[in-house]
Amino acid sequence: MTAKKYLDALADENGPAPSNPPIAAFSGKEAADFAAMLMDDSVPAADMFAAMKTAGRRGRPAAQEKREKSVQERFRLPESWSSYIDHAAKRDGFANKSDYLRSLVMADAEAHHEERRLQLA
Repeated sequence: MTAKKYLDALADENGPAPSNPPIAAFSGKEAADFAAMLMDDSVPAADMFAAMKTAGRRGRPAAQEKREKSVQERFRLPESWSSYIDHAAKRDGFANKSDYLRSLVMADAEAHHEERRLQLA
């Protein structure tokens, strides 16, 4: 089996990706806030659905948000990796490869931060 076929098989093992990230993908304060909203009888259903659509997304900021300036990174990788990243992004419900790669870097940074925090404790 070629590397490309192997990676394609890995990417497709979970079937098609949902159009929105699953609730299980939320974490931390965002997940706690959403769970509290679900338990509160006074919160209108429309507000819950709006929160579900926007939760877990770190995409482009709104015009009034102040965020650090972004830069474009360019690097080369094997063609089979590109195919895998494309499949994985779709599988995990990301809009594109950039969002998927950004989430991997963010998860790594958060894991490193937590590891460092535990070492210092």
